Amino acid sequence: MKIEDCKVGMKVKYLKSDSAFFDEGEVLTIKSVDYNDNLVIFEESGSVFTSHKNIEPANKFNVGDKVFYTTYRDNYKAEVLLVGNDDYGTDYVIKILSDWHDKKNIITVTKKEIKPLKSKSNLEVGDTFRALDSTFEVESVGYDEVLKETCYFASSNYSKKQYYLVFESQIEEIIYK
Repeated sequence: MKIEDCKVGMKVKYLKSDSAFFDEGEVLTIKSVDYNDNLVIFEESGSVFTSHKNIEPANKFNVGDKVFYTTYRDNYKAEVLLVGNDDYGTDYVIKILSDWHDKKNIITVTKKEIKPLKSKSNLEVGDTFRALDSTFEVESVGYDEVLKETCYFASSNYSKKQYYLVFESQIEEIIYK
């Protein structure tokens, strides 16, 4: 985890098993961050500190994050309303942002059921999108310094042998699998 990403009050998971103070996988709360020496101090340990490299965020998603909820047949955009941790793992209360079977649109899910909502500027190799009246799969990602825009070297789903350079501003829709 980068030191810049460490914030006071943040819940993090300890990664190493060689500490006399923390167990591997233990969830800790950041008490203070020393950005000059790249050290983190936890509420649970008093004055014991560790390197920022020994921790990762405890929750995959945080309150307010936009996510993609997938059922066995449908996909929905949603927002995380609440994060709960217990002995069995992490649960998320999400609000479906579109019509959902004419029922209540606030449900509880596990992290396996939701994915981060992607933006046009942060697609990865293998992602699929619609642009220029066609469907494409990302083969490589680049950045155009002149236009200050992410660009994608992508193959057309109609023919894997045809490749196109597509800019993020040309993308009409991101397709979630």
